[in-house]
Order: sequence, then C-alpha cells, then structure tokens
Amino acid sequence: MSRLRSATSWRLLRLGLSPRRRRSRHEKPKLSTWATGWLSTYANVHCKFATHRLYTQVVEQHLTPELGTKRLDEITRSDIRALIASKIDSGLSRATVRNIRAPLRQMLAHAVEEGIIAANPASKLGRFSKETSAKANAKKIVPYTAAEVQKMLAQAQANAELYAFLLTAVLTGMRLGELPGFQWGDLDLHNKCTQV
Repeated sequence: MSRLRSATSWRLLRLGLSPRRRRSRHEKPKLSTWATGWLSTYANVHCKFATHRLYTQVVEQHLTPELGTKRLDEITRSDIRALIASKIDSGLSRATVRNIRAPLRQMLAHAVEEGIIAANPASKLGRFSKETSAKANAKKIVPYTAAEVQKMLAQAQANAELYAFLLTAVLTGMRLGELPGFQWGDLDLHNKCTQV
C-alpha cells in the first residue's frame, strides 16, 4: 500500500499539488496543467510513441484552447458535449472527434483515480454515432459491373498468373491484401469454400 501511496504522491507532486494536505476547491488543477502532467507521467510511459504524439497534438490543438482554463472540477458533461458539437460543426470527421474525446476521457479517469474529481464527465456520453467499418466501407465501395469484369478478364487471359489472380479475386470477393497470402491449403474443394 505504501508503494501505491508513494506513486500517487509522486504524480501529485509532478502536477504541483501537495499529496499530504487536503486540497481545497481552489487548488484543483486546470485542465491544461493536468493534461501536461498526464502526458508526461502516464501517456509517455504507457502509450506507443505515435499514440503519445497524437494525444499531445489533441491536447495542444483542441483541448487546451477549448477547456484548458477550466479547473477539472468545473468541467461538465455539457462542456464536453459542446466541445464535440463544435468540432463536428467545424468540419472534423466523427473519427477525428473520437480521437479528441479518447485522451480527454482517459486523463479525467486518472483524475478520478487520484481523487481530484468525483466523477468523469467524459465517460458514458452515449453512443457517439460510431459507424461500423462495414457501413463506412459500404459507402466507398463501387463494385465492377459484369461487363467491366468480363472485359478485365478478357484482357488478362494473355498472362495466366494475372488471369488466375483476378479470377480468384472476382469469384471469392477477397480484398487485395488477402489475395497474395492465399495458398492451395486455403482452398477446400470438397466443401467448395476458402479459408482466409
């Protein structure tokens, strides 16, 4: 238990807070201060380099300008919903907005763990219109017509390997990344199916 206390005390000291005395309402850190400490003490240690870089960019470009001057205990669910709405209205994609919300939710969860705030206002905001990859891809896929497939296969007949490759793609519906790894062992002639 003392090891946990010392780790917690160390984190609080890094954020400029005293671990020994009770913090008053005015001593709660602002989001910008907390985010900087969280990025250096948690995200830098526990996240991959690219994730840490993304989180740093999100804090600098989106969170600090919008919520950075607010103390952690002043941030409400309404503030976070307003942040999400403003980012969508500014033309950012929903995926980008989810990438903004993720580090905010994590850093506020750590503030709850440290006892700085009672609840995480960024958690359980409901479904955020997350499109499944199938839906997102369905909007982008424009399949070849039968005439286009016949023309493509007719032109590829001169090269047997290319013809087999394209015919396999057309008949199985495999993606371009799956086709090069396809082997004879993946083909089940008895059950007339493939294993991808």
